[in-house]
Amino acid sequence: MLKNNFNIFFSFEKDDIKKFDVLEKQDVMDWITQMTTGISNDNSDPIKWGCTFPTRPLDISSFKPEELSSVYCLSKENDSKLETIANKNNIIIALEGQEIEVLSSLYFDDFQFTENIFYEISSWADLEKYTSPCTDIIIADPYLFSSPELYQQNIYSLIRVLTKKIKNSKVNIVIFTLKSNHDRLTNTDFEPDWDTIYSKIRKCAEKYSTFNVTFVTASKKTLDEHDRTIFTNYKYFASGDTYNYFDSKGKRITSGRNLHAHSKVSKVNAKNSNIFLHDMQQIINNIKGKNNDALIKKDKKSNFLKF
Repeated sequence: MLKNNFNIFFSFEKDDIKKFDVLEKQDVMDWITQMTTGISNDNSDPIKWGCTFPTRPLDISSFKPEELSSVYCLSKENDSKLETIANKNNIIIALEGQEIEVLSSLYFDDFQFTENIFYEISSWADLEKYTSPCTDIIIADPYLFSSPELYQQNIYSLIRVLTKKIKNSKVNIVIFTLKSNHDRLTNTDFEPDWDTIYSKIRKCAEKYSTFNVTFVTASKKTLDEHDRTIFTNYKYFASGDTYNYFDSKGKRITSGRNLHAHSKVSKVNAKNSNIFLHDMQQIINNIKGKNNDALIKKDKKSNFLKF
């Protein structure tokens, strides 16, 4: 996984290996040889040495998007607050001795980076085993708010499970959806109660955590998005028809067959998630270009999108 998908940065110099004892030095050199053989075609070292990022003590507040989706294997030495930051579960940090466990969370059964988990989900709580730490959640589902009676068992439950690992921290949530929906029973159009939805999503936060919530609302023409997608820092999810899987009593009502979990460790999955971000940014730009800023509601905060 590391060899085929990761860019590897060490905070020490290659010559520092010479300071190891004989057995350690041989182990490390054997590993480096395995990691670098057959990878580079330009005679450059695929491992970067002597990197000064991230500075210590660790502060993720100024991290760039790609840095918020990176994995950090760090020592607590000279960083007394590192364990506290790691426990917030905004980004993936492996402390000494946790490396294998943490890296293993980035692939699914049989070393796969994409898995159809549709039949594993009997309630949204079942999604927890597939989630990873995050600073941001971006959801695209045109009809997510089409039926108010479904909100509790679906969007609110989804937000809770996606952020369950987050402790004492902030998460930015952005939802792309339709500005108005059609009520088939009354044959009328209605606009979701954004103020109430905003308040209830924020109440989904665990104790001492807070959510910034943004709604990007649009017409069907502007939000021409067939796939229903949930983006997070390390994983993203794609649903066939909707994220309204359950009725108000928790009974499964979706008629779909697919809910794919994608680990962004895979270069292909990472590329696809970046295409999704690009498309969502284009929707924001389109709305702002037409001076329809009122269609973008509430906090307007994201580490991956610009408002």
